[in-house]
Amino acid sequence: MSDRKNKSLWNSITQKAGGLKDSVSQTAANTSKSLTEKATEAAKQSVSNLGETISHKATEAGKTIRETAAHSVESTWKKGQDWVDHLGSESEEPLNPNPNAPDWSLDELYHIFISYQTAYQGGNQTVTLKSGKTYTVRIPPNRTEGANLRMKGCGVQGNDAFLVLHTFYNSEVNLDRQINRLMNQVPLYEQTKIRCLEAYNRLNNVQATQDFTALDLLDYLVLTSKLYSDMGQRYIIASHHSRSLGLEQCLEKALETSNLDLDERMRLKGTYQYVRSGEAVPDLEALTKIDAIILNSSLKADLKKYYLRASVTSRVLALDILIINAIYNQSQLSESDQKRYAKTYIQLREGQNVIDVLTLVALDEWMMKAEIPAIGKVIYQLIRKPDSPLKNEFDSDDYLEGFKIIQATLKSILENTQDYPATGIQQIDIAEVKIERLAEKSYNSVSRGGLGLLSGNVMIKGAVPLVEMTARVAIAQVAQGSTPDKIKLGIPAVSETGNQSTAIGNNWMAVGSFGEDEKPIHHLFGAAFYRTIMDEIDGVSGLAEPANNKPIHQGLGLLKLLKGQPDKQRVIKDLETQMYR
Repeated sequence: MSDRKNKSLWNSITQKAGGLKDSVSQTAANTSKSLTEKATEAAKQSVSNLGETISHKATEAGKTIRETAAHSVESTWKKGQDWVDHLGSESEEPLNPNPNAPDWSLDELYHIFISYQTAYQGGNQTVTLKSGKTYTVRIPPNRTEGANLRMKGCGVQGNDAFLVLHTFYNSEVNLDRQINRLMNQVPLYEQTKIRCLEAYNRLNNVQATQDFTALDLLDYLVLTSKLYSDMGQRYIIASHHSRSLGLEQCLEKALETSNLDLDERMRLKGTYQYVRSGEAVPDLEALTKIDAIILNSSLKADLKKYYLRASVTSRVLALDILIINAIYNQSQLSESDQKRYAKTYIQLREGQNVIDVLTLVALDEWMMKAEIPAIGKVIYQLIRKPDSPLKNEFDSDDYLEGFKIIQATLKSILENTQDYPATGIQQIDIAEVKIERLAEKSYNSVSRGGLGLLSGNVMIKGAVPLVEMTARVAIAQVAQGSTPDKIKLGIPAVSETGNQSTAIGNNWMAVGSFGEDEKPIHHLFGAAFYRTIMDEIDGVSGLAEPANNKPIHQGLGLLKLLKGQPDKQRVIKDLETQMYR
């Protein structure tokens, strides 16, 4: 694949990732749907069947992401010329938009970060797709940023899946040397430099980050330096990929020790891929189980909030599609009534004042009978509660009061209305999604040309009441899980924290989310669990972004330090101080 072609593909696909510099200064209006067309058309037009080989292997329980990160996968190879083609068009002609061409926005795209060594020398990469199946893919040598691989027939519906490769590899740039030079240009403790370099090495080697405070400092140094112009977009992807690996390894470890059968494990792993892509999930029950595993784990609070933002996005997008579809598919409503119902629902979703009170009352009655999942009715009814304590949460007592309200509403809805599964999500044609649906505006979703979880950005603008209430209900659902439920999901394996400590210079940092005398979080239930999680993530604010706000790069853990601190040296010192607390 030519350098020009790679550059074109990268510019079209990853412009959505956003950087710390760009995201603070750009508005959401700069994000256009044309990026989706460029990204997907570039992926499709760059197909050239050069006959590269893929080693294909269906997943077996417990032999995927965690073992790959530890470099201990032992795979049984099945070689086939037609499994995967390397996509590398030799044409350097610019892409010409064709209004009559098919819409490639339905292609399954998976963004993966590969190590410098794999990109340079070639190697094997384990990937899990939305089908829940895991494949070990042969990566050819000399893969540069934006290179693509096609996995024939491996998509959810038997369609092709496309891997978009991201890497630090660049034959013209010695990145290791530049990172070392950057460390030496800043007045830091020697131990700080060592920890930042170790964080960089973990990014480069595709390993889950373990030292989040060191990574936060490295993030800031890179994104505020001259390196940003050369590798800023790739660095953002690498940083978030390293964070997401922690989530994936946690999920994999739980599933290894769970009492779930193979099909159920695949269902959960496939559902997680929708979350990773920032897209609507087709299986809300599976998503709740993943929520339970992550929120009950000993992962750091920042990582839990990082996950919860993506999880809530996927749940909200799914419910929003189902609700609006149900309105427009209701044959008993006239066309004008359908439009009025949809308009009123959108006003509630966006936190706007509803002027048409008569339609609002009619919508309330219709919603309780609608053929949508019961959880959607619960969220709707909670949003409709005037002066609810849920809307004024400032301390732990408010969390407890809020949990009681959610619990009572859940019980009432489940006892008095019929539940309907989330069906038809996979069949939604993104090209035909109406402007009213949030899926149309979720430009950080992979299906819309973005990078999903790897972008580090809030994936939904607007719909703050819907997003925040959905997060509260999701946490409350997990809080109701019983001990047998947790054991079945393998939660004890990812919740227990050993009495470990790590020496860092003359400082000692305890490892784990709780102190030595604290119970692991999976021992907590009900209101105690709900309050603990809400305290850990500092409430649900920040999971959504008001539609009129400029995008803020919230995923890198720098938001609090950057606000009101234009002095770079002061920010660096604050970040370094955080490393030794």
